[in-house]
Amino acid sequence: MEFKNVVLEAIEPSPCNPRRHRNKMEDAELMGSISTHGILTPLLVRPIADSGKYQIAAGHRRYEAAKKLSLAAVPVQIWEMDDKEYMEILHVENLQREDVHPLDEAVGYKELLEQGGYDVATLSARLGKSQTHVYQILKLNDLIKEGQKLFLENRIGFGHAVILARLDKKQQKDILANHLFSYQNEPIPVRQLSEYVRHYLYLDLGNVPWLLDDADLLKEVGACSSCPRRTGSNPSLFTDMQNNICTDRGCFEKKMQAYMDKQIESRPGLLRFSDYPANHRKDASVLTGATCRRIWGKEDTCDSADEAICIDGTERGKTIFVCRNKECPKHTFHPDPAGNAGTSDADARRKHRIEKTFRQRLFSEIRDNVKSLPGDQVTRIVARAMWRRVGSDSKRALLKAAGHDVPRESIERFGDRLIEKAGPIELGRMMVCLAIADELMVPSVLAGKPETMLRLAGVYGIEIKAIRDGAKNETKPGSKQQRNRRKSIQAA
Repeated sequence: MEFKNVVLEAIEPSPCNPRRHRNKMEDAELMGSISTHGILTPLLVRPIADSGKYQIAAGHRRYEAAKKLSLAAVPVQIWEMDDKEYMEILHVENLQREDVHPLDEAVGYKELLEQGGYDVATLSARLGKSQTHVYQILKLNDLIKEGQKLFLENRIGFGHAVILARLDKKQQKDILANHLFSYQNEPIPVRQLSEYVRHYLYLDLGNVPWLLDDADLLKEVGACSSCPRRTGSNPSLFTDMQNNICTDRGCFEKKMQAYMDKQIESRPGLLRFSDYPANHRKDASVLTGATCRRIWGKEDTCDSADEAICIDGTERGKTIFVCRNKECPKHTFHPDPAGNAGTSDADARRKHRIEKTFRQRLFSEIRDNVKSLPGDQVTRIVARAMWRRVGSDSKRALLKAAGHDVPRESIERFGDRLIEKAGPIELGRMMVCLAIADELMVPSVLAGKPETMLRLAGVYGIEIKAIRDGAKNETKPGSKQQRNRRKSIQAA
């Protein structure tokens, strides 16, 4: 080991220097210190064979500052080292400094794993860092450029960056564009981002109908239990997630479809059922609530019960029982809440239409009367929590009543986006709407009143009788064709 002054022309920086991002303020402070006191700590270099020059192992910032100050020579410490030793000093010495940006750490860790002969366990021990920290830093190499820019500008934090980097590029772009920032252009909290990803992008393997160790369901990807895209395969990286969460939506959908196809193929006579009639209007082979009645338990079963598999919604792949018999005494008549023998199906449907129209109009009146907000940040958090508690069908009814037309598959994210982008008054309206969303759903058996809507109508001075009379006049008896004809005339 030798100490001496070397002219700057004889020193070369390393092309593998992990510190690619600099803090301009800190660089200016370093230049001021060198200008006043000189370079107090020599640069660590190694000789380049047969050239008379030296390559920097540690001290790149001091070298750059000396060049800007036009110094002729700098003090160096010359150390003979092979490539492995040089790589270790170059990365480990630099990465242990406090002012290294995590994105630079990520590049350094990756090069040490690929070229330095390390694995995560030995690198963790060498750096004195936890394996969780090493895995999370390594994952930052997958952060897209837009996310890297925000991270370097301190617009998002380390937690945001790690959650984003765990997603594929398309999902990262969607979150950056639509979900990460509130209408005030501030990033949402890390915990809130984690919850959003867990609820709407990742998929729970705890309730899937297939066995997690079934390697034959989709042979090209193998079993879920050994899949590297399952959070349980790397708990150090997914410290905020449960063990059985799938992070690969594409693979999940393929497995779900393969499972349903196998069930239908292996069980002749198994019907297909959907809770969403609008999605299957052109496919008569799919049963819906409009063509059959779902049987909910043993006490609801009948002699006409047929087995069916749910093909969409939260119960996809689950086997249920339905009744297709239109003359079935158990599923054709609706008992009257007052205790009468019952009403005809046509009368029940008409009452249902009247009540639905009445509630939609009352909902609109209440919504239009909300023009204030108690407080932004807390209200936004509460609104988001309320949105998650509302059932899927109620969410769709709410958005439809508010004038939005949203495809079912994007309803969750659409609602989140509305909350994030909403101004104060619109957010207040959404809070009230979320509180009464469930009352928009009119049950087949009209057993109760929309109590919350009625109380709010009283507060806002809304004429309830006028709205109900209007609903009755609009929803008159007649065939479906006649009703559609009336709607066409009104629209014209």
